[in-house]
Amino acid sequence: MTTLCRERLRAVTGCLWLAVAVVCTPATAGEVPQIEDLLEMTVSSAARRPQSPAEAPSMVSVITAAEIRSFGWRNLGEALSSLSGVHVSYDRSYSYMGIRGFGRPGDFTSRVLLMIDGHPINDGIYDQASVGSEFPLDMSLVDRIEYVPGAGSVMYGGNAILAVVNLVTRTGAGVGRSLSVDLATGGGVGAIATAGWRDASGNDGVVSVARERSRGRDLYFESYQSGAANAWSRGLDHEANDSLFAQFRRGGFAAALILHERQKGLPGGPFGIDLNHPGSQVRDRRMQGNLRYEHQIDPMTSLNLGAYAMDIRYDGHWFYSGVDQPDGMEARSLGGEASLTSRAWAGHTWLAGVSLRRDGTRRQFNASLDSNSPRSAVGVFVQDDMAFGESFTLSAGLRFDQVSGGHRHSSPRFALIYRPGPRTVIKAIAGSAFRPPNAYETDYAFTGTNIANPDLRSERSRTGELGLLHELGNTADVGGSLYRTRLEDLITIERNPGTNLQQHHNVGRVVARGLEVYGRGRIGAATLRGSLAWQSVRHESGAELANTPRQLAKLLVDLPLHDGLRLGFETRYTGARTADSGQISRGGSEVGGNSVSHLTLGGMFSREFEWQLKISNLFDRNYGNVVGTEFSNNFPGVQQSPMPLVIQDGRTLSAQLRWSF
Repeated sequence: MTTLCRERLRAVTGCLWLAVAVVCTPATAGEVPQIEDLLEMTVSSAARRPQSPAEAPSMVSVITAAEIRSFGWRNLGEALSSLSGVHVSYDRSYSYMGIRGFGRPGDFTSRVLLMIDGHPINDGIYDQASVGSEFPLDMSLVDRIEYVPGAGSVMYGGNAILAVVNLVTRTGAGVGRSLSVDLATGGGVGAIATAGWRDASGNDGVVSVARERSRGRDLYFESYQSGAANAWSRGLDHEANDSLFAQFRRGGFAAALILHERQKGLPGGPFGIDLNHPGSQVRDRRMQGNLRYEHQIDPMTSLNLGAYAMDIRYDGHWFYSGVDQPDGMEARSLGGEASLTSRAWAGHTWLAGVSLRRDGTRRQFNASLDSNSPRSAVGVFVQDDMAFGESFTLSAGLRFDQVSGGHRHSSPRFALIYRPGPRTVIKAIAGSAFRPPNAYETDYAFTGTNIANPDLRSERSRTGELGLLHELGNTADVGGSLYRTRLEDLITIERNPGTNLQQHHNVGRVVARGLEVYGRGRIGAATLRGSLAWQSVRHESGAELANTPRQLAKLLVDLPLHDGLRLGFETRYTGARTADSGQISRGGSEVGGNSVSHLTLGGMFSREFEWQLKISNLFDRNYGNVVGTEFSNNFPGVQQSPMPLVIQDGRTLSAQLRWSF
């Protein structure tokens, strides 16, 4: 039996045993076996206004604060990995989000718009959506995560080419006052102190300070082993995180401040650096301020204003033959938006607005480069949701964007929403999106390895999707999506055949096709959520894109036990995919699938003290994530042997104690 078959058998067997255990667990007396109404909960990211998932012109998914706590998710990537069609890769430096098969190494998740309370946090150099430990917000401050797959440029412009992710933060009254302490194997220790309040005048505030340190593990890289060659990175997996979040709300006004600093060691010798030098590390710093004002002009019309400012810095220290080669960037951005929403015209809900962004500083520097290329972007958008009787709604939107460098784009989206009954919604969605090249892709250069390409064209996509949502009484709901995305002028990094150096190119057309099915329900006392996804992403040459899992399967079980105990079990299967060959038109080597499970157990010592234990990678699977050619010998100056996968952590135990006062 092949390794892949054994992994699939283990995953299926584990799910079956768990299902049997859940069915045999009696519900606690007095429990009402209902789940939150899928079709009527409120989301705001799909169309820039509050609406139910049934009304939204996309197939929105929501992760709640209760789920974040039940499954012990410590960063955004862990939470997003639970969703259908999403996979997250970690290269021991940063985490990267794959959407419906698009997860090509080296892309920095630049095709996903990431927001906190509706304010973008993608930086101005890489346009990176940071989803791992580099994400600046502690998960205990999140009320819900809204995931909107598909073309989102109609509302948000560039970056929203594959998906929009918006984190809605908790109110001060909801957070309260608490002190948490975390411990984990691998020398991990952390603490977070939070104070939230609301007074009689309606002022609501929260201040949270977090610090985390991890020694990490000594890592053995089998791909580098050759004779007496060193294959260990010792003491290089260390990490340090410090953050502050402060927010004040009064009526329709909200202001927030986000500060975050992270330092991370670089095990594995990426880009050919010394495999075991303790000085190799990266440092990321973020300072961001957000303002929001919402005003109800009259019973039918509302005004929404937003503004943000961010200062993001990156410093890398890369040691070659014992010599430090610094590499860094500075990005300073200002942005804002204004929109009007009205229901004054019977049967219509229309929205119109404008957004602006100025990346005043986009500086990159190293031993052979010191460039700064400011960028401006302006977008105008409009959308009308037209109701035809009780059953049909047509959502039609259009946006025009102009970005520095001559990038002008129009982004339409149409969604026909049909409700044949109170428990069923069918959606037919079509839309276009774009992404202009970022500063890293156009400007980055380093003597002997990389050259710039200022002539890159914008990526453009067209997506068609057919979706279904259906409630099965009060105890279950199911859904599914059948989609096709065509992306033109894909930007990726490849070896320039004339110079044999790395350069970003427009490499033609890729097409993604897929089917997702998902469901949620109650069995006994437990809440189950599961999904299956089949996906394919191919270049016009016929080659399969690297790091595109052909199947994704996920099962999550939240089970209340006796005496206030709560168990969360999560298992994920990631199907076979290909490694990165360094050329998009040439398929890489086959990488087998893997299954990974996590177990969380929590409870209360008393009314004030809450505890939680989590075992990550419960069955101690040996697996890796696909990485790019920075770990291979496809260009000069790298290690002796290619490494298509970076090893992930084995079984890890973490514990948290939380005191609320």
